[in-house]
Amino acid sequence: MNLTPPTSDAAASILDNVPEAYVRFDSEFRYGFVNRAAEQLLGKNRADLLGKVLWDVYPELGGTLFEGNYRRAMAERATITFEDFWEPQQRWYGITVTPEPEGGIVVRLADLTERKRADAIV
Repeated sequence: MNLTPPTSDAAASILDNVPEAYVRFDSEFRYGFVNRAAEQLLGKNRADLLGKVLWDVYPELGGTLFEGNYRRAMAERATITFEDFWEPQQRWYGITVTPEPEGGIVVRLADLTERKRADAIV
C-alpha cells in the first residue's frame, strides 16, 4: 500500500473537486488557490482572483470580523473558526481559517444562510 502524501498538484486537484469552498492566501493576502466551489460561492472566476490581494477585491471587508479573524490567524498562526453575516450578499457564512507552514492561510467557507433561516423559524 502506498501511503505517500499527494503532491501539491494532486492535492489541488482533490480540493478542486470537493463540494466545500476553499481559498488559499499567501502571507500578503494574495489569492493563490480558489477551488470550483469557492468560485460558485463567491460568484467570481478564479482567473479574476488569482494573484490579487483580498482587500483590493473586497474592500468592504475592512473592519469586519472577517478581516480581523483572517489577520489574527495569519499573525498568531492559529486556526480560527467563526460564523458571521455578510451584509453585501445578505448571507451567513461559516469560516475556518487555517495557517499554512509556508506563511499563508487556507480558508474554508460554507454558506449557512438556509440553516440560519430554518433555525429562526423553529
